[in-house]
Amino acid sequence: YHGTCMKQRKRLILILGPPKVGKTTVVQKVMALSKRRFGGFFTLANQEAKERDFKLVTVEGREKSVPDPSHKLISPCAVENVTTFNVDELESRGVKALHSALSSSEVVVVDELGPMQLHSPNFKRLFEELLESPAILIVTGNDKELSYFAELKTREDCQLFEITAESRCTIPDKINNHLHELLN
Repeated sequence: YHGTCMKQRKRLILILGPPKVGKTTVVQKVMALSKRRFGGFFTLANQEAKERDFKLVTVEGREKSVPDPSHKLISPCAVENVTTFNVDELESRGVKALHSALSSSEVVVVDELGPMQLHSPNFKRLFEELLESPAILIVTGNDKELSYFAELKTREDCQLFEITAESRCTIPDKINNHLHELLN
């Protein structure tokens, strides 16, 4: 890393990889390692669902307890709401969590950025606002699923971390070191 150069430029932390490689787990580990205040949301696969279904988990600081230990969040990650993830929830809880994070968090988490998120006008407008703000963003997704990532990867303020089964154990420390340099 390049110290002051990175401090000014690499505030968009992009974590890309295929489904089930561990992107959300990496974000949870970063949150557990870091002493920073996080906001935003992440998604968890709904293990009880018969079809591919996700739960939207909003992150609000670290004071609140995990509502359900079956979600296997890594302590001390804290959540405010766990709910079935659909467009309505994205519009209400997800967008609300990002608004709140923009004003009260050091690091904003958007896990996961996918087609549904970008089809929401409110989400897309707020995400564009976040990209233009000085906020530090951690954004996860599958770049094979969403061409929008090609545009994000070309930004000068983007630090890319590609997750594989081999790299997922070392990436949280690398991201945490990157956050430390950005915020100190």
